[in-house]
Amino acid sequence: MDPPDLRPWVAAVNRMKVGDYVTRRDHMHARAGTPTSPRTQAHNLMATRTFFRDGQEWE
Repeated sequence: MDPPDLRPWVAAVNRMKVGDYVTRRDHMHARAGTPTSPRTQAHNLMATRTFFRDGQEWE
């Protein structure tokens, strides 16, 4: 099985803004709409990497 092409996902993570994937924004007035921090981007990519690595272990 070929690995998926994750370049579009990496680009989407780089474009993410604070509050993009939440339903309530009333607690993040000042930060809503600002770019996510590099640390948050790294954690999102690390979670994606872990997801696919674990999926390979199940095969």
